[in-house]
Amino acid sequence: MLNGKILFMDDVLIKARVTAWYDKAKQEEDPFFQFLCLWICFNAWLDYRSPVAHDGGMVKWLTNQLADESDLMRAYDAMALSAAGQGYLQDLVQETAKASIKDERTKGRKHEPITVKNINDKPSTIWGIYRIRCNLFHGKKRPAEEMARDERLVRCASGILQEWLSALIKGWRTNAGPE
Repeated sequence: MLNGKILFMDDVLIKARVTAWYDKAKQEEDPFFQFLCLWICFNAWLDYRSPVAHDGGMVKWLTNQLADESDLMRAYDAMALSAAGQGYLQDLVQETAKASIKDERTKGRKHEPITVKNINDKPSTIWGIYRIRCNLFHGKKRPAEEMARDERLVRCASGILQEWLSALIKGWRTNAGPE
């Protein structure tokens, strides 16, 4: 049991699956499919570590975690210190300064638009990536329609996730990962 959840997979199996999807994402040329592969990695590990059963709740749980409590937040901090991570974070800040990330889902309660204020705005960055995911999974997105803006946002989110997951996996490989 971890965080009150009965575990159906052990660390070795879930880490292998996360790593396999991460490796697939690195090979993917289409930015939308790369993002999907990276989200699968991120969501799989988040689901494994979080005591919450639904995606939005897991993201909320994560944004309330500190680095000393969460391997995902330690990896985020490592990503945010890297030159590549800072570049992707700055790109997201600039993109959301032009226009916030709106909730484009067609059903349910609409959430306020998200603007990432600066590269240290960790909660808005995490919620922004989740909103990008929601808009792709539940919204009215089509690759041919208004693709430039969507592609820029997806590239920002993919870059952040790739650096974040790289730090997470590196932590596992150096035995500095989950406790």
